[in-house]
Amino acid sequence: MKTEYTNRYGDVITFEKKDNVIEMTGFTEHYRVGGWPGETEMPNYKFSMIDPSGGPYITAQAEWHGEEMGGTDMGSFLPEWAGLKIEYITVEDKLAKLHLCS
Repeated sequence: MKTEYTNRYGDVITFEKKDNVIEMTGFTEHYRVGGWPGETEMPNYKFSMIDPSGGPYITAQAEWHGEEMGGTDMGSFLPEWAGLKIEYITVEDKLAKLHLCS
């Protein structure tokens, strides 16, 4: 399954679901990632959020200080993917892999 999303700057972000991973491409070199404290190594680090310039801002499900954080439902900006949630995110060479919750 493959779909596209146009962000507020007109960048076309492509999302392609392959098994239990969504591959995200098309975002520029301007993006932020964030993760859990103490882990900062790229490219194999498991991030909890990615925010390409112009969007979309995507977060993974996580527990923070004992509190459950729901994460982004992919259906909030791609209606046909409602209910899909992200467990963690990896980034390498302008390819973000959104690993789905099982």
